[in-house]
Amino acid sequence: MNQIIRRFAFSLFFLGLATACTMAQTTIPSPAPFLRAPQKGIPVRIPAMTTTRDGGLLAMADYRHNFSDIGWENGGTYRLDILMRRSDDGGRTWGPIATVVQGRNDFGYGDPSVVADRDSAGLILMQAVSGNVPYIHASAQKPQHAMFFRSTDGGKTWDGGRDVAPSIYDLYKTDQPLSQQKGFFLTSGKITQSRLIKKGKYYRLYMAHPILHVGAFVIYSDDFGRSWQVLGGAGTVPGPDGDESKVEELPDGSVLLSCRKFSSLGRRFNVFVYKDKKQAVGSWQTAQDAKAMEGCTRCNGDVVVVPARRAADGRKTWLAIQSIPQSRSRDHLGFFYREVPRRGADLAATLAEGWQRGAMIHEGTAAYSTLSVFGDGSVGILFEANLDSDNTGYDILFSRLSIDQITGGAYTSRTSK
Repeated sequence: MNQIIRRFAFSLFFLGLATACTMAQTTIPSPAPFLRAPQKGIPVRIPAMTTTRDGGLLAMADYRHNFSDIGWENGGTYRLDILMRRSDDGGRTWGPIATVVQGRNDFGYGDPSVVADRDSAGLILMQAVSGNVPYIHASAQKPQHAMFFRSTDGGKTWDGGRDVAPSIYDLYKTDQPLSQQKGFFLTSGKITQSRLIKKGKYYRLYMAHPILHVGAFVIYSDDFGRSWQVLGGAGTVPGPDGDESKVEELPDGSVLLSCRKFSSLGRRFNVFVYKDKKQAVGSWQTAQDAKAMEGCTRCNGDVVVVPARRAADGRKTWLAIQSIPQSRSRDHLGFFYREVPRRGADLAATLAEGWQRGAMIHEGTAAYSTLSVFGDGSVGILFEANLDSDNTGYDILFSRLSIDQITGGAYTSRTSK
């Protein structure tokens, strides 16, 4: 357990920063984690995070006994576990490390994504990519599994899980026959729950996933993860050349898809617009590349939309915030931000323009990140960072920042809708 604790490192304090320039990029020093990863220890990777209805914060990551991604054997084992810690004070302090699900030498669980139901006191859904087949070698006949685990007590206990991979392959077998020969991969970090779209007992859930050499898709669930459908239909590829991607809801209920591209640098966006929210009917627009992120490395980042206020004139607005390394390699992890346009004829094209470079959270080696929004409008970021040049793995760090810090004073938080 001591070795596990050394690998799973969170920083536990709120950052404070005053800035005088609203246009310049701000670097926020990464706080030193209270635990360090040993040089030759078992690595941790792939952060996931959610906030619960009672104000709790759950953070998860892979514990990679196989020293690699899910499905790869190393040292005689395929084993990956998923570890979790809970904070009840917004990330200032954390409870003990718990193992959500433990792998075996012949089977691993990794790349978690998680959501806490907005209406239920303790209902949480976690997805884990699972098995002993790598994404690039998977197929309908030899799948990489997609296990969904439920907790009804705020993450204290979990059920045995349920594999939905066969049913997801079935969604594409007619319109995307290539999916039967190629793998799909449910993206890590977060499962997004709508604030507005509700058909049945639960608000709608969204998850992004790529199909190898096809692109990124979005699936949705109206029964809190028991069954899934393809948003916009399987015949439409909303994220061409899309790899690991994230989903966020816009203020009007439209769905924003933010894609890591498979074959080139940069970030690709698309928007699904509901024509009838009550009937949950709509369509995808045309995918567009964000010009401000053209030189950014291929990496799994996250996007959130938060209520904000312009510092210059006090006007209320909504702000999209994207976390991603701000360079051509996996380092200089930071933020981009832009105002969310009002509903228009082509939201996707509009959202591809106008991104501003925001604060940098870590100058050194850093990679995947996920975001969560708190009730006071601040944003939590859980991310991978290598704090030791002699260490080939990552530590997992947590920081919580105000909108003012992220935007260098250009915007402040606005908690009222």
